[in-house]
Amino acid sequence: MSSKYKPLAPLAGYLCFLLKAFLVVQVLAVADQIWTHYSTKSSVSLLNSIEEPRDTTAESPLPVGLEEKAPQVEENKSETNPSESLDATPLSDSKELEQESVRLKQETDALIAESEKIIEEADQVLRSANTMVVSLYASLALYAAYALLYVITSILFLKWVYRTYRNLRAFSGVEMKRSPAWAVWSYFVPIASLFIPPVVMEEMWVVSHRSASGGLVGLWWLSEIASIFAGQVITKSYTGALAGHNAIDAMASGKLFLLGIGSDLVELVLTVLTLVLVTRITAAYKQHIVEDLAYVPSAVVAKG
Repeated sequence: MSSKYKPLAPLAGYLCFLLKAFLVVQVLAVADQIWTHYSTKSSVSLLNSIEEPRDTTAESPLPVGLEEKAPQVEENKSETNPSESLDATPLSDSKELEQESVRLKQETDALIAESEKIIEEADQVLRSANTMVVSLYASLALYAAYALLYVITSILFLKWVYRTYRNLRAFSGVEMKRSPAWAVWSYFVPIASLFIPPVVMEEMWVVSHRSASGGLVGLWWLSEIASIFAGQVITKSYTGALAGHNAIDAMASGKLFLLGIGSDLVELVLTVLTLVLVTRITAAYKQHIVEDLAYVPSAVVAKG
């Protein structure tokens, strides 16, 4: 192998490590989505189950009946001394006052019980809100790592495609149909990006393995197309849900949850297939190209 061509194995090693790390983050993202959905759904159910507290500000401080007798009692108090007030109050009025006092105590106990229930429900809502806040920050950190790994892994993958295609074109002894630059730029050209990348990957597999891929490349590209389509569907669905409802209701939606899980699973499959392709093509390149070149006296082999 000419010294101006860099070895493939170190780059492939870094790429496989990043793909495995990206795979772990994707699994965590699925778990986070499941947790967020069910915790949000539980919070929404809790909020819907809470009844509005009864408005007691408009009620009179004294029950009916006792309220009518209060002026009379005050008048009797003003006309008599404290020692005579008990004798001046009729026995029937005293019994009614006692009954009203019992009823007032019962209503007070009921209000205290209702207040304790409201406080307990408010405490549950507060705990649920704290859980949602913690879950939100964890999700933001997770998806920040997801985005960072996605960018770095994508760059390294394109670099691997360029180097693999370039080295195979130079040392395989097989006439390759495209240039290494076009093998990479085909991912960005609108129409060509649907057809050229799988053809390039299939060519890399065939030349490195010296055999057909057996449909693995086709499955890989099918998962790529499914991932793009699922991403567009989930984006439109979330946008439409947030336009018609609030964010909490959107996160608690069962339909959006299933769409999100489906999209994440498709991306998981895509990552696994990409890892398999990179690993196998690199291993075949080492076996059929690097090791064969080791027996050519005029070649300067940079193993790895």
